[in-house]
Amino acid sequence: SVATLKVKAFSGESARDINLALLENSEALVNKISDDTRKDVIDFANYQVETSQKKLEEADAALNKYRNGNNADDKNFVTHYQQLNIMRDTAEKELAASIDALQKARIDAQRKRLYIERIVQPTLPDYPLEPKRLLTIVSTLLGTLLIWGIVRMLLASAREHAE
Repeated sequence: SVATLKVKAFSGESARDINLALLENSEALVNKISDDTRKDVIDFANYQVETSQKKLEEADAALNKYRNGNNADDKNFVTHYQQLNIMRDTAEKELAASIDALQKARIDAQRKRLYIERIVQPTLPDYPLEPKRLLTIVSTLLGTLLIWGIVRMLLASAREHAE
């Protein structure tokens, strides 16, 4: 989308300087928001990868501990070993999905980056549009004359009423 920025100031130089400052601050804010959002998404994906790695390590450790600590001839051994093996396979698949999600998050974060692009650089105005001095002078004069007329009528009415 395109946004138009118009600045009213007492001089052309002030308007240009204010316009430049607004653009620079807007660019900095948009960049910060974009970077923070990108960082949050990637940090969350990294957290998921780390959690999945820990689950896989725990499943490997449980499987090795059970294999080394129990008798392989027991029927219950095979059943429990298969359950632990399924848990390990699930943890391994979860880790692969987390790594894939991290890669996608990095790609999306780069693609969805927000920025402000200046189409036209702020310049000094050719002629001032504000303040409208003649209009201000005329409206002030008319307002003053109106107030003066009302006051004169009130005074005349008060004198007439007093007589």
